[in-house]
Formats: sequence, structure tokens, C-alpha cells
Amino acid sequence: MKIEDSIPPIVLPDINAVNTVDEISLEWAQDVGRRLEKTSWGTVQALQSVLPSSTAVQLLEAAYTALKLEPSVLDVNPAAPAATVTVVGDTHGQLHDVLHMLDVAGYPSSSAYYIFNGDFVDRGAWGLEVLVFLAALKVALPDRVILLRGNHESSTCTQLYGFRTEVFRKYGQEGQKVYRMCKQLFSVLPLAAVVSGATLVLHGGLFRQPPSRPARPAGPPSLPKKRKRNAPNRLRPGPPTLGNMEDLRLASKGGIDPNGTGASMLATDVLWSDPVAEPGLRTNDSRGVGLIFGPEITQEFLVENGLRLILRSHEGPDARWGREDLPGMKEGFSIDHVTPAGCLMTVFSAPDYPQFQADGQERYHNLGAVAVLTGPSWDSPSFVQYEAVHPRPQVEATYEYNDVPGSDEEMELGAVGSDVSIASEGEMGGSEISNGMSEGEGSPDPPSSAGEFVPGEVLHSKAARATQQAMAATAEAVAKLHLQNGSAAGHSEGRKDGKPGPSSCDADSAAQEAQEDAVCGQIGQLLNPADSGYLADTEGQNFVLQPAEGTVENSNVASVKHVRTRGPATRNSNVAL
Repeated sequence: MKIEDSIPPIVLPDINAVNTVDEISLEWAQDVGRRLEKTSWGTVQALQSVLPSSTAVQLLEAAYTALKLEPSVLDVNPAAPAATVTVVGDTHGQLHDVLHMLDVAGYPSSSAYYIFNGDFVDRGAWGLEVLVFLAALKVALPDRVILLRGNHESSTCTQLYGFRTEVFRKYGQEGQKVYRMCKQLFSVLPLAAVVSGATLVLHGGLFRQPPSRPARPAGPPSLPKKRKRNAPNRLRPGPPTLGNMEDLRLASKGGIDPNGTGASMLATDVLWSDPVAEPGLRTNDSRGVGLIFGPEITQEFLVENGLRLILRSHEGPDARWGREDLPGMKEGFSIDHVTPAGCLMTVFSAPDYPQFQADGQERYHNLGAVAVLTGPSWDSPSFVQYEAVHPRPQVEATYEYNDVPGSDEEMELGAVGSDVSIASEGEMGGSEISNGMSEGEGSPDPPSSAGEFVPGEVLHSKAARATQQAMAATAEAVAKLHLQNGSAAGHSEGRKDGKPGPSSCDADSAAQEAQEDAVCGQIGQLLNPADSGYLADTEGQNFVLQPAEGTVENSNVASVKHVRTRGPATRNSNVAL
């Protein structure tokens, strides 16, 4: 008998029913997690039996509806004296470790808040199961479970790092609907949370002040002027200026694919930026997107905004390997900046990461960790550590892990925006659209021709997978599809009634969307900046190729709890890192 034959299908209770509150409970969400875990030991297609595609879409849509109502920054203010706020870092599709972490650290409850700090998918084999499980927790406990966006919650990263392939491998053609709903959910995830006015939680790091926009004249909009052929529509700001919490609260959530331009600039910084030991605030050239910032920038931000701690994620053991300026991530967390005003720390929750290791590389065998904040200060976390669950089910990777860049390089892909490259679907209006513009922000100029192509200069010389001619041909195909499928007709990425609108790369039929997604995949292969030196960039409906641009005092760490896999024993110890 197949494993899935012994597991009852997951059912989402009717959200509109009177007794929904009783049926959609923590116990229901826990049961969803258990069924997903059991199913993971079956064949890759086993998920279809336990979680039909229609149920997956309904569950993700329910979470989407809740998330869409949330602002870019959430305020978490626990009232109970014994309340806790647990911050979970990257989980990257490691379902079994997520479930084990909750068994160890405890599940969310009326007095236990959870903030999942992005990067739920990619690299691990069960990204969809992790996302569905977290969606179930969100639907069951919407005020206690906070889901924040990571840089991997985007079309570009999910095409390059396995999540899109995973969905289609598990659902076949039905995967199109599931993947579309996943992208819609990604687009409405909040960017940050503030815990009791003391601690800022966000995925990557600090962000620049957005450029001021000139006021639009009153009256009906005029026809857009034709753009000059060799003038790429890409914002090129001067040296970045540090933003503040007001900027963050007013920011767009980034749309389907934050690419560092237009209204998605601030969201892109939040998702991709990194701390460094050197002073200063500057663009993150090693990643090609986002910022890097030193301790004095952290100090300035904490003082200006009345905060005492910044908790971020984004960097695992591979990203910190061999670096001398910041601590490693073998313990699952690090204290990166210590300033008179407070600290900046990193928490990473995927143990023994990454699941699939490139040939010839030794495994990092890192612990996973979560940060637990308590009152009255809410700025001195304890860390619960745990080992990976072994054995794991034997599965094949859904991405070329021997070829794609690692965590310390992948950010050059952050501006590729393969879905954004062909979809400006909401740019005439709409609440969340593919390039991060918000409702009412106007529309860019249309292309002067279907095949307009503006090459950027080559910034670094690496072996190119495609010639400039091949990239131009791909751009032309994208532009033609873009016009054929009516992307300029003003489709929005969300609807005012709270229900999902059409997704990026969406069209009036599944066949058109499949065709566009195929081209998106070609772009991901042709325009891999790790090899080609090019980044795809679109503003409006032009397709443009641009160059890819020790021991500390642990004053804020209360304690560390070490936990062995599936073992009941724990030990608390104060740490001096």
C-alpha cells in the first residue's frame, strides 16, 4: 500500500461557516503539519492525494486574504506578563526541521507569538509543504503568527533555486494554479515587525531613504511620451542615505518581484542587505542588490528610531564561511554589531544547511536556532538551538545546486526579475504590482517597439552562457509576449475586495501563462549574472539588461538552550560569545 493511501486528505473548513473558529484551530494546523510530514516519505506525487491542488490553493488564498490586510510593518505588543515572541530565521523548505523546532520551542498560543522571518522556500525539498503549513498556522492564529517576506519569496529566486520546479514536479499541470497562488501570497507578505517598540525584525537589513517623487499635476493624465531608444528606465540614485521607520511603514511590500527599482527599492534593501564590520553605508556590490552597512549605521538607526535591537536572518553558514569580519553561523545565530544604543543579531533556523551540497564540499553541520524575546525589555533574546532531523526522506534536488551561486553570491540575481521582466500587469493601477509600484503611482512609458532592447555594459567578465545576440532575442520574445498577452491593459496584482487578482506572467488563459513562464525560465537560464555579467531590469514595459552591480560582548543575549535531535534533554547556559 502506498503511504498516501493511509493518510486522510487535508480539508480546509469553510471559512465563511459559523463554526469556523472552532474548526480552524491550532490543533487543525498541527494535524496539517503531521500529514504533510508523513506524506513526505512517499513518492514525489504523493502530495496530490493528501493535499489536492484545489485545497492547496484555497489554503494559500485564505492566508493571502489575511496577509493582504496587514501593513508593511506590523507592531507586536504582547500584553500578557509571561508572553514570549519567538523569531524564526530562514527555514528553506526543511519541513522536518521546522516541525522539530516547534516541538522543541513550543507552538504558538495566546501568549506565545511567532515571527517567521522569511525564506520559507527554495533549496530544500519541501518548500511547498513548509509554506502550506505556515499558511495553516497563519489562518488558525492570525494575530499570533507573523509571516514576513524574505528575498526568496519572489518569482526570480523561486525559478532559480528550485521552488517552482518543486511545485510542478509535485502537481504536474495543476502546479500552475498552485505556483500562481504562491506568488500572490509572496507579494503581500509584510516586510518587518516591531516588538514592543524595542526590537525590529526584518529579513535582510537596513535600507535607504527612498527618493522623493515630484507631485503629479492635477487633471487627467496625459499620453506618455515615447522613450528614447538608448535611455534605460532605471533609477540610478546617488550615494544612499539611511532611511527610517517612517519610510519603512510607508513602503510598498515590493510586488511580485522586488528588483531594486522604482517603488520596490526600499523593499529590495530590506530583503537583501547585509551588515559588515567596516563603517559606512553603500551598495552591496557582492550581491548586486541591496546595501551593506557598518556598526555606526546600526547605531544611528537605533538611536533615531528609539530601538534597541535589530534581529535579521538572510545569512546561513555558507554565506559566513571564511569571513573574518563577522562571526560564523555554525551555532545558528551571531551577534554582528554591538553599539552603545544596542545590537544587531542574525538568526538562522535551517540546521545542517543546505540540504543539497555541491559535489566535493564538506557539510557545515550547523545548528538551527530561534530567538526568544521576553518582557519587560524585549531586547535581550534567548536562543534555542537544535540539530537537524535525520534521516530525511531521500529525494532529488529541484535545482542545479552544483551550478547556481551560493548564499553569498545569489544576490546578483536579485535584480533579474524574470517575472517582472515580462509583466507590468498592474502598472496602470492596482494595489500590488509586479515591479513594486503601489496603487495610483502612475504608469511608465510604453515600449517604442515590441523588440526594443537596450544592453547594459559588462561590469565583470565571467564565462557567458549566452551571447549578447541570444539575450537580445530573448528580450524581443519577452516583449512580444508582453504585448500579445495584454500586459499593458492594466491588470492589477490584487483586488480591492481582498481576493487575489491575476499573478505576474498571468494572462487570459493557462496556455498563455505557460508560454510566458517558459520564456521566464529561458531568461533565468540565459541571463544568469553569475556567468554572463548581465542583469535583467525592467521599468515600465522596456526590457533592459543592466550590469549586475571574533569575540564580542553578549550584552543582549540572555541564554542559549542547546537541544539534541529528538532528545528530551535540554540544557541552558549563559554564553559569552
